[in-house]
Amino acid sequence: AVGQVVAVCVVAALAVAYGTGTLYLMVFPVLSAYHFGAVLLALVALPLALRTFRGGSRLAPWLLGAVCFLANASDSLFFVIFTAPAAVCFLLLALAWRPVPWRRLGILLGILGVAMLLGFRAARWLTHKRAGAGYTSLKLELALESLQQLGVSVAEQARRSPGFAALWVLVTLAAVAVLVMRRRQWTAPDSPLWGVYAVCLFGVLALGANVGAVVLAGLFGDQTCFRYLVLPLLFPFLGLSLAAGLVPREAWRRGLAVGALGVVAVAWGVTFARKPWRTGGPFVTGYVPALVTCLEAHRERHGLEWGVADYWDARLVSLFSRTGMWVNPVSAEGHTSQWIMNVDWYLDRRGEQSDYTFVITRQLDAAAIQRRFGAPRATFQCDGAEVFVYGEGLDPALRDGFAGELKRPRR
Repeated sequence: AVGQVVAVCVVAALAVAYGTGTLYLMVFPVLSAYHFGAVLLALVALPLALRTFRGGSRLAPWLLGAVCFLANASDSLFFVIFTAPAAVCFLLLALAWRPVPWRRLGILLGILGVAMLLGFRAARWLTHKRAGAGYTSLKLELALESLQQLGVSVAEQARRSPGFAALWVLVTLAAVAVLVMRRRQWTAPDSPLWGVYAVCLFGVLALGANVGAVVLAGLFGDQTCFRYLVLPLLFPFLGLSLAAGLVPREAWRRGLAVGALGVVAVAWGVTFARKPWRTGGPFVTGYVPALVTCLEAHRERHGLEWGVADYWDARLVSLFSRTGMWVNPVSAEGHTSQWIMNVDWYLDRRGEQSDYTFVITRQLDAAAIQRRFGAPRATFQCDGAEVFVYGEGLDPALRDGFAGELKRPRR
């Protein structure tokens, strides 16, 4: 279908934008490969859900269950970006029919629910971590701070990419207009544009659910947190592509859909053409977190190369360090943390400077760390986190512990 072809082209354009630095905003959504992958799986699951609800396909329900199971096992964010909004979307659409298709609705909701529960169970079995743990901290002050940071970051990105922002607003408002103005005509079971209405409804619900969950959980701390909002950023364009493929084949309707996609394509081209191509350095963004800046300022003095920290600080330092510092995530007591982690990294050696020498103690049990590894040789503060610096004894102690926990030979 024309929509599927254009959707692939849009994803390709976004990948080019990231790789060349032509669209600054796209740096952040792809920082986390598994969040980005969950969005791609949601785009696969939505057409399967449409086919399952409409009936007529024996394969679609099985494929939908498999995709949702794998997505939930991979990333609990999938519940927010697909499972919950899809369930509400098809419930509302079913209630608009007369008679209500309870059997088909029950099958679809059952598939979504069972796949979610089994996926979460599989994730806990594989990682020994409860699905969603580490994400949620429902406190009013954190939610308000998160909302404020989101507003600041959105304003900054709109200033950097005004064409993208205007296009996003235009397509989103068009989807809302469809929901309001075509509520009766396009929700009827025999409407040829029922699928288009369903895509618009899902997109608006998913946008609200994703942004609302991130804000309420207090997750939006700075612009890197756009990695949690990949679907709201991309769905107005990918959803338009999907909806175009669902438009009936009457010449004027298909022509209108293709024309809308043409406008989007031209707007993308203009956006890229106005941005300078990246010419220096392997990093697209000039953003450097305060923690990384501080650690690199102390790097030569304390010999900081490899270290350990909680999951969030470990990922932040390894991702943004300009000098090659590498930090592996550990539990509060300094044991392996097998959550979104390649276990080989604990025992890898990358050149001569691969000895563990420091611990970022934020979110860790500092007393337990000292009981295991002794008193640090030096300490200093970085971005509100205390950093323990050790001598040669930390590396063998950590590697022996990691090798024993992973049941692999020490390197």
